[in-house]
Amino acid sequence: MIADLADEDRRVLDRLRAAAPRWLAWVDRLAPSALLDAVLHETAYAYQLRGPRRRQARENLKKLRGMIRRAQNRGYATLARIADHLERLAVGDESNAAIDAIDAVSLMTVHAAKGLEFPIVFVVNMGRGTGGARAPIRVVDDAGSDASVAIADYQSEADEDAQAREREETKRLLYVALTRARDRLYLSATVQNGAVRMGRGSLGEVLPESIRAKFVAASTSPQPPASSH
Repeated sequence: MIADLADEDRRVLDRLRAAAPRWLAWVDRLAPSALLDAVLHETAYAYQLRGPRRRQARENLKKLRGMIRRAQNRGYATLARIADHLERLAVGDESNAAIDAIDAVSLMTVHAAKGLEFPIVFVVNMGRGTGGARAPIRVVDDAGSDASVAIADYQSEADEDAQAREREETKRLLYVALTRARDRLYLSATVQNGAVRMGRGSLGEVLPESIRAKFVAASTSPQPPASSH
């Protein structure tokens, strides 16, 4: 009950109840990003982000503001559409904002690195596949195509379409990974018996053959002797 609140909490709640109708009136008058900035400024929300995780909380808030501005620029003009867009992201793999590491290495997935840039980037274990074994019986009944059934090693048109989509998505993911580097980019993969094996669905699977051959060449090139002190 309101009467049970401390005096300071009750004053804050009273101010919130007085301000909420005004904020709601701004919904159709201000762009979503401007509305968010106005509410954050009026509530001094940034001041409230205290505690041991304040840096992460503030970076997350900056990331949210950036996401809203980008969505707004893509045509999500109303607050309701912005809210729906953010809700869809919330059930995906959207991660915390990255905090710049000081004298440290930042470890993150390619998805989490979207939009970021680093002086030096290592893309490791490029041969690790993400695709699991195909189901023994595969049934496709999409509204936009003919129904099909594939069993065991039989390759249906639906299988080919699915593989093509997966390959294109892997290419997009590879592009994101490679373009995070500003100055230097290092790629690593496992070479066994003079051959580099790229698993199904791996980033290395969509690399040009000329680049994949460089992994083998690097594994056979003489290494400089270790210096002694």
